[in-house]
Amino acid sequence: MFRQYFMLLCAAVLCFLLPCAGIYAQEFARFEENKGQWPDQVAFRADIPSGAVFIEKSGLTWHLTEAGADGHHAPANIQQKGHVIRMQFPGASVHSTIRAEQVLDGYSNYFRGTNQQFWAGNVLSFKTSIIENIYPGIDWKVYSNQRGLKYDLVVHPGSAPSVIRMKYQGADKLEIRSGKLNIHTSIGKIIEEAPIAWQVIDGQKVSVQCRFRLDREEITFQTGKYNEKYALIIDPQLIFGSYSGSTADNWGFTATYDHSGNTYSAGIVFGVGYPISTGAYQEQFAGGHGSRPVDIGIIKYDPTGKRLYSTYLGGSGNELPQSLVVSTNNELFLFGTTGSADFPTTTTAYSRSFSGGETVSILNNGIRFEQGTDLFVCRFSESGSQLLASTFIGGSKNDGLNVASELKYNYADDERGAIIIDDQNNVYVGCSSSSTDFPVLGNAFQTVYGGGLQDGVVVKMDMNLTRLFWSSYLGGNGADGIFSITLDKPGNLFVCGGTTSANFPLSTNAYQAANGGGRADGFISGIRPNGQTLFASTFYGSDTYDQVYLVATNRQNEVYVYGQTEKGGNIYQQDFNWKETNGKQFISKFNNQLTTRIWSTSFGTGKTKPDIA
Repeated sequence: MFRQYFMLLCAAVLCFLLPCAGIYAQEFARFEENKGQWPDQVAFRADIPSGAVFIEKSGLTWHLTEAGADGHHAPANIQQKGHVIRMQFPGASVHSTIRAEQVLDGYSNYFRGTNQQFWAGNVLSFKTSIIENIYPGIDWKVYSNQRGLKYDLVVHPGSAPSVIRMKYQGADKLEIRSGKLNIHTSIGKIIEEAPIAWQVIDGQKVSVQCRFRLDREEITFQTGKYNEKYALIIDPQLIFGSYSGSTADNWGFTATYDHSGNTYSAGIVFGVGYPISTGAYQEQFAGGHGSRPVDIGIIKYDPTGKRLYSTYLGGSGNELPQSLVVSTNNELFLFGTTGSADFPTTTTAYSRSFSGGETVSILNNGIRFEQGTDLFVCRFSESGSQLLASTFIGGSKNDGLNVASELKYNYADDERGAIIIDDQNNVYVGCSSSSTDFPVLGNAFQTVYGGGLQDGVVVKMDMNLTRLFWSSYLGGNGADGIFSITLDKPGNLFVCGGTTSANFPLSTNAYQAANGGGRADGFISGIRPNGQTLFASTFYGSDTYDQVYLVATNRQNEVYVYGQTEKGGNIYQQDFNWKETNGKQFISKFNNQLTTRIWSTSFGTGKTKPDIA
């Protein structure tokens, strides 16, 4: 039991510390190969500060995005500007070949949209990309170091550097100052340091004079005398000094572990799509709607922290992950929210139709769902290279979001929900829905929407995500939301969350039989394995603000909960030696029927509001 809780704690910490989808701290760019996830002309893609660079057979394309004043991307309510620059080699040889060197650890997978033709698995990353014979007898090598992106032009004997020309399209201005090439854009500038050139003769490095020459949009190199019997290396250095953000914003949402000690994290990635036009524009890429379009990013790490795989997941709208769990087969299950009608689903899915809902914005209006939301469930292979199962679940209004203001207390409370798996690898999801026609199947304990802005919903599915065994609402005439779920040994499902309903469904002899009042109350409920009976259910709150965020059970099937409160005093203290009198977080233990509180304690700094989200 201790190991389980310890691993969960480690996973929770990692979801905040580890960025998502392969966008992470590194000393060099990772050149990812194109296996169909990008347009045909792209050979490799690499992240750079505030953007991305695409290596093509006859040049490269920069896609730059605007950094905010703090060095990160623009604020959520400001549409983010972008600028595209293409550098081409005029007259480049049609017989050039492209390859990569120094394969890096890990690989990425791309699952975007419904067309599997554009899905790509086992996408490798390299440290260096090389275009051989970009001009006859001249190779172009692109790599990076801690200062920025670098490239070498290798002029082999029999060729001349005078044939090399680089044409820049989309730049606002080109100028050479102090020997450096300044490439001006609408959101900053790129600087190419004054080039250096050398030869290696008899094991000695011999310097050769070299400088840029500018003729309108074209750059050439002027070199001094050199020994034409040996290769000449021309070596500029690109500095992205005026772009100080991360390679792409990414926010951690959830994490989990498997029984081999591997860790999984999932979050949202403000990624960069391949540009289709030159010059400045307002960014609108395939990853989503609004000013902060996002896809989901998932990473799997081994016990030493080595990245085993990363994958993007999303359609043309926005997506948010909410919860992860790993099956006994080491397959990763993900539950989340999507606003994409073309979110990738599999052929045998329970539902391949997006029901959508009303336009909604969350996370301080940073993430927008123009066509509403459905919840989704996905299942990945152990390697992350295959999307084994994926389905929509939802009604005609928004599903998978906690939209009630009374129940949103902490930042990101919009995405409170959970997924778990039983010993037979059946899947359970608990979250919130505003749909009065949410698919309720089986002889459910609550078949009708309770009322108010939203109800809690809970579903049970098979591992292939083709069959809905049962599903049910849980709520009264106010706002209700399920935040966490767990199973006890006999297979009873326990859920917890927040409510404003005075008539929330309760069981006989509930520990707390009436809503305490105030902004919101917490609740805990127990459901029989067949989904037909609510055998235990209680309010848990005071006359101020209270919600229950986590639930777990032990070997004796006793129930533990964690939550928040604004109530001072000793309401959450009972038969426990350690306590903080005015702590605004609580941990409590109940019997299986939720009729008796066995012990409880509060902790925190004693401030007027909770300390821990």
